[in-house]
Amino acid sequence: MAEEEKPLQGVYLHNGSDELKRQTLLQRLSKRMQATGDMEMNTSSFNAANLKSIEPVLDAINTMPFGADKRLVIIKDADKLPKAIQDALAAELQVVVDTAVVLLTATKLDARSRLYKVIASRDKRAVIDCEPMKGTDLVQLVTRLAAAQGVSLAAGAAALLIEMVGDSTVALRSNTNKLAAFVRAAGRDCISADDIRKTVTRTVEAKPWNLTDALAERDLRSCLLLLGRLESQDARFLFTQCVARLREILSIKLLKDRGDGNPAAALGKQEWQIRASLRGAARYPQQVLVQALIAAPQIEQQMKSGADPDHLLRVWLVDCCTT
Repeated sequence: MAEEEKPLQGVYLHNGSDELKRQTLLQRLSKRMQATGDMEMNTSSFNAANLKSIEPVLDAINTMPFGADKRLVIIKDADKLPKAIQDALAAELQVVVDTAVVLLTATKLDARSRLYKVIASRDKRAVIDCEPMKGTDLVQLVTRLAAAQGVSLAAGAAALLIEMVGDSTVALRSNTNKLAAFVRAAGRDCISADDIRKTVTRTVEAKPWNLTDALAERDLRSCLLLLGRLESQDARFLFTQCVARLREILSIKLLKDRGDGNPAAALGKQEWQIRASLRGAARYPQQVLVQALIAAPQIEQQMKSGADPDHLLRVWLVDCCTT
């Protein structure tokens, strides 16, 4: 049976921080209910921060619908409800009236709470996971969002956008739409990394692994840009992370040279964990890796002896990416 054909549940919980998914699910639920009548007059929405008691919610649930089969009662940020209100709501939701659908949204409602347990006990479809996507799933989402706007993404562009605005799917959709309009106005149909750098405002600080991924790509420009966005990170720590990444890339090259077809297993990791290093193994000559790793202990000692760590890190990155 298709999802649209399944009977509506009396209670739903959209639980997780993926705001776009929560919005999409709410739109889908509203559309289904609109098929039974006018929902404008039959929808009540409450924010947990404004609820001082359970009575307004109970009144909305128990009000008979007008011109529709059911009322829709929405409680946003349900995980922020005071425990007393959560427990009172849980008691009410054990037997929801047939004339209402109650939707709770939450960033992270504790599965041990009475409210969560009551909702989950009603039906296995009542709780819908809205945890944010990660890694390649997030890249694929950005790719789909761009395709929906009639444009494509150059290699690495989706990852760069995620790096700059984070994993908020709402922010990713908004910026992808803006980028699509930008490239279409320029008579193009592909979003490049340069388009992103020109038009997108960075809203999250870069992470150390962004730097090591750029190093794996031998992308000196990105490495130097990222250093400027990692000001809160100690250069000596970043240096050790970069050395570890080059050591992993060298290990993969050596494993491949001896015919090992599964370097991830040999390194005790999952395939996705070494994806950037696999690309790095194709980009780096073995001699460059060896030289960089031989130089590392001396550079680390210089850092400990009072030399400027930032300068030493930058020079070493230049050598790695250009030698």
